[in-house]
Amino acid sequence: EAYGEYFKYIFIGYMMTVLIVAVLLGICLSSKFHCFIMFSLNKILIKTKFSNGIELIERKLNTLRNETGMVLKNKKSSVKIILLQFLKLTFWYVIPYISFKGMAASVQLTAFRSTSIIALVTSLVGVVPSPGNVASAEIIFTLLFSAVVDETLATAAMIVYRFSTYYMAFFVSVFVYLFWILINRIAKRA
Repeated sequence: EAYGEYFKYIFIGYMMTVLIVAVLLGICLSSKFHCFIMFSLNKILIKTKFSNGIELIERKLNTLRNETGMVLKNKKSSVKIILLQFLKLTFWYVIPYISFKGMAASVQLTAFRSTSIIALVTSLVGVVPSPGNVASAEIIFTLLFSAVVDETLATAAMIVYRFSTYYMAFFVSVFVYLFWILINRIAKRA
């Protein structure tokens, strides 16, 4: 009965994630921010047992910044990859909402709430242990969505979600691979 009361905490979690990503991007892309972080760590950790780890942190941050620079050399490709990944994840996160609306128009589930729940499912899949990591996504998906909708609808939407995000991607990649082979064979004959 108190299921929807902690959505504000999920939203706060989103904002914290955005903040963490912004800090990591700042470290990766800005040498000034990198120097500021190292200056702050030197001031904070100078007289602690962690002071000898500052050099290791400095080396790792330098490696991270150098590798990020190599990845971002081709800015156009990097932006395309990031946008395509964002588009893919947006589609994946909207699948449950579309499934529920297609199965029962009477379901009182907003797009934001559905997206919040599936984001929580995705986060918990990496945390909740299961033998061989088998069926953890399915169990968590059904468990969290069954508190908002009927368990039968949650299970059906889970099957649609799993097929769309796992099996359909596999079938599409096989089709693209076979199409690529066919194009290459035609090009070699010509």
